[in-house]
Amino acid sequence: MSSHTADPLSLPDLEARLAFIGMSYEDREALYALAPMIDSQIGPALNTLYARIRKTPDAARLFQSDAHMDRARAAQHRHWTMLSEAKFDTTYAEKVRAVGEMHAKINLDLQWYIGGYSLILERLIQCIVRDAVPAPSLFSRAQVDAGALSQKLGALMKAAMLDIELATSVYVEAAERARRVDLETRAREQESVCNVISRAMHELSRKNLKYRIEADLPAGYQSLRDDFNTSVDVLDEALQAVGDNTTAIETSISEIAFAAADLSDRTEQQAASLESTVSTIAHISAAVHTTADHADAVRQAIERTNVSVQNSEKIVRGATVAMKEIENSSNQIVSIISLIDEIAFQTNLLALNAGVEAARAGDAGRGFAIVAQEVRTLAHRSTAAAKDIRALINTSNTQVKMGVSSVAQTEKSLSGIAEDVRHISTSMTAITTSAQEQSARLHNLDDTAQSLDTNTQQNAAMVEESTAACQSLANEAKNVNRLLEGFQLSRATRTWRHDLDARTTRSLLQDTGEEPTNEQLADDTTRIQATHYR
Repeated sequence: MSSHTADPLSLPDLEARLAFIGMSYEDREALYALAPMIDSQIGPALNTLYARIRKTPDAARLFQSDAHMDRARAAQHRHWTMLSEAKFDTTYAEKVRAVGEMHAKINLDLQWYIGGYSLILERLIQCIVRDAVPAPSLFSRAQVDAGALSQKLGALMKAAMLDIELATSVYVEAAERARRVDLETRAREQESVCNVISRAMHELSRKNLKYRIEADLPAGYQSLRDDFNTSVDVLDEALQAVGDNTTAIETSISEIAFAAADLSDRTEQQAASLESTVSTIAHISAAVHTTADHADAVRQAIERTNVSVQNSEKIVRGATVAMKEIENSSNQIVSIISLIDEIAFQTNLLALNAGVEAARAGDAGRGFAIVAQEVRTLAHRSTAAAKDIRALINTSNTQVKMGVSSVAQTEKSLSGIAEDVRHISTSMTAITTSAQEQSARLHNLDDTAQSLDTNTQQNAAMVEESTAACQSLANEAKNVNRLLEGFQLSRATRTWRHDLDARTTRSLLQDTGEEPTNEQLADDTTRIQATHYR
């Protein structure tokens, strides 16, 4: 067994195993007597076994091809033929050792090995039993030699179990030996890998990012080497990027500081301009407010004028009505005068007739003739008076018509004036509203300008704070660069150098009362952007 320290296939150990299972001389003789049967039946039994293997994918994958399977079948046939000879000597031991080592080499699962033996033994046992029991006849009962049958079956089982146990012991021993060799190999590999990794980690602790693992590691540790080198590459690139970005940040900070100083100057100028603007807007707002007040006063006066014009329109319309009534009365008077003329005419005719009749009467009618004469005179005077009155009435009618025409023209003029006054009133109302809106907007603009003034002053304070923050950030960037100088990188990080920045140029020129030229500022920009490698 695998627990033995000695070789399980050495001759003494093999004899001890045979003695333990009771493999006597009679058993060997019985096994040898089964050799013809085994030789005839082992072929079909193996055919059944390998047919089963072909239908079982897990077992079939152990063979590379049908030819490989045929070779294995032939080897098993030879092994069973040797086993049936019942010679358990060194030759047998070597054959079993070869079988066990082959099983260990292909990593054969014991279930297929033992299962195969069970199929073969099943057929062999069936054949032994069938041969041991004669066919019954009509006149005699079948006689079975139980002792001989048990002897054969026991010998076959002992030989098969011994063969299985020995091959399995070799299989387990070979597997254990391979496991120990594998463990020793792995231990050596791990020691070698630990030494390589220890050296690499030591270089990392010295901040040497140029170091890479160049040694070939065992197959199972190649990914460890690749991962380490990749990690160092990533770290190296990251630190290079940090260095480059830090120097770029320093340059940006310098530019920001210059921009902040320029912004501070502009902010101060803007604050002064805003202060003047606020004052101007306040004056304009006051003037517009005064204009709005005057416009409102004019609007109120126009509204009063409009009321007066409307009252005058009413009076003129009343005068027009009165003039029309006078005209109607004059027309009625003319009618009365015409009646008076008719009466005077009739009276004159009557007086004339009376005079004629008085003349006929002679002296008797003299007095009546005088009366008739007086009546006629009175009729002539009435007619003359009616003519005068008609003339006066006609003159009055003409004047009334002229008055009516004048009043109508006056009414029309007053209506036009009233319409103009209403337009003026509407325009003045719009002007007043617009002036009030402009006054309100200017007031809001004044508030906004004051707010801008306050914000500008706050911006100036924030610019100063930003300048201080830029200086602090520049110091931190320099500290980062000093830390990076301690690392050995595969590529040196860029350092930005400039002897004189644009802000310094502007400051120096302002001290002399001059403004920097575009050429000077361009030179400063070139110096700021100049680079070299440490």
